[in-house]
Amino acid sequence: MQLDPITFLLEILNFFVLLWLLQHFFYRPIKAAIVRRQQAMEKGVQEARQREQAAATLKDELQAKLDDWEQEKRRQEEALQREITEAREAALLRVQKAAEQEQTRLQALQVQEDSERQRQIDEQAGRAALQLASRMLERLSGPELDDALINMLYDDLKQLPETDIQQLQTVLKEVDGHVVQEDSERQRQIDEQ
Repeated sequence: MQLDPITFLLEILNFFVLLWLLQHFFYRPIKAAIVRRQQAMEKGVQEARQREQAAATLKDELQAKLDDWEQEKRRQEEALQREITEAREAALLRVQKAAEQEQTRLQALQVQEDSERQRQIDEQAGRAALQLASRMLERLSGPELDDALINMLYDDLKQLPETDIQQLQTVLKEVDGHVVQEDSERQRQIDEQ
């Protein structure tokens, strides 16, 4: 086998034609497809990054809103708790004040009833003592005894406190009324006879 220069040149030409054909029909389309695929991948990666950034931003915004809502919820719960506590304390104070007023009113009524009862007992005792004394004095009556009793009564009245003197005056007025009625009844009975 002999190396022929024409064959050699044709082989070189054939090689270049093959290179051109491969370049034109194979390498360029594959390279363009690879470039397109790389661009698509870069675009996809860039879009994914943008979406990731948008998602992270949205997540941060939503988390901030959730935090704000939680803080607002806590503030409202605290405000509600304060209002409930204040309302409870105000109601307790009103109930306590009403109970104290009722207790004071009941004590005042009790004191008033006790004093009225004591006054009635004192009046009854005074009347009974006067009636007993007047009956005894009717039996023992005489001018010397009357003078001695009037002097003793006068001395005793000087030593009595003002409240006892007022009670005696009240009782005497009632006894006077009874005596006047008894006298008028006796007078009528005498007139009828």
